[in-house]
Amino acid sequence: MSKTIFLVVAMLFGWMFEAFPATVSMSGFNNIASVLGNCRNGDTISVTGNSTLTKNVVVNKAVTILGNGYSVKKGADSARVTFNADVNVSNLTFDANNISSSQTSFLLIAEGKKVWMDEKTVVKNSANGPVLIVDGTLVGGVITGNAIRQVRNMGIVYVRSNGTIINALIYGNRAEGNNNNKSYIVLSDGGKVINCTIANNRLTGDSGRRQYAPYAYALTSASNKTLVQNTLVCMNTHTNSNVTSDVNVEYDTNLATSQMQSCYVGKNDPGFTNVSGGVYTLLSTSAYVNAGNSPYIREPKDLAGNDRISGGGVDMGAYEYQECATIKASKSVDVVYGEKIILEVDNINSAYDDISISYQWQSSSNGRDWSTIGKDANANRYVIESVRRKLLIIV
Repeated sequence: MSKTIFLVVAMLFGWMFEAFPATVSMSGFNNIASVLGNCRNGDTISVTGNSTLTKNVVVNKAVTILGNGYSVKKGADSARVTFNADVNVSNLTFDANNISSSQTSFLLIAEGKKVWMDEKTVVKNSANGPVLIVDGTLVGGVITGNAIRQVRNMGIVYVRSNGTIINALIYGNRAEGNNNNKSYIVLSDGGKVINCTIANNRLTGDSGRRQYAPYAYALTSASNKTLVQNTLVCMNTHTNSNVTSDVNVEYDTNLATSQMQSCYVGKNDPGFTNVSGGVYTLLSTSAYVNAGNSPYIREPKDLAGNDRISGGGVDMGAYEYQECATIKASKSVDVVYGEKIILEVDNINSAYDDISISYQWQSSSNGRDWSTIGKDANANRYVIESVRRKLLIIV
């Protein structure tokens, strides 16, 4: 009898142990097949170094991949990472390494699968072709520094009929087309583009034939089933000054204005924080804050991981402006635990504060014992979320 009880207890504890998620290390993506062989759904893979991928690999388990700031480079034309499971990726760079590939993308998200990428996950350096093909769903990620040159009716990001991209930031890419081969930054073939920012990309065309035709656009569709919602498509420019038409969106029989729902399409800055610095969050004064349509939301968080609705409604673009109270402070201020506020100092020019005035922030949990803390890049501001009191000291 005692042996039977021991066996049952052993089996129970064994089952509990097996079900507990684990974290395993991986030196590079060439080894991912063997690593996944020892993983279960729900495990975490922590990347411990840069790698150059020379073959096709398939991520076929629902894992979290921590990039830890490392990169995986494409080492051969046929090398590809296929996501055939629901996967979370953070702080990892997928570098196509300027290896030409007219039709084979570096990344593929399989139909019915979902991949989440944070804002530190970058997909870059495609030399001549799609860098990402989406049959499933991509949530987040930064796609930049890629190029496509005269590849017939293809985009750097190719969203197929069952594909969806959400919260993606797509900027700083280049598409070049000609009379026979139009090229695009984003090509949707009946898929969905939701709460994305497609901005500040460069388009160019062969001006030797028809110098006024762009031959390249930031966004187009190959099917009249494409839907673009809550998205900013703007500030995309053509290198040929003779091209005066808008190259943000190619409207034709496959893409009508009715398919661009709650979007801003235009040449002007919609109110980005700092375009030259690559900061595509919206300022509080942007007309596109709270200007989206809430029923189009598909994810509860934005690209930065903040709540998708912060304020009166959903914003357009990959980022949600985070509304909070602002208090002009020159003394201690009580803050409710968990409340998010901004403390500002009057009459300080943040461009010159280092030479005009010196000061520091201090915090306290009891109002008696104070410790000095830092401040953000705007020298006259400090953003806090859950500290009891804050004190400005002029020194």
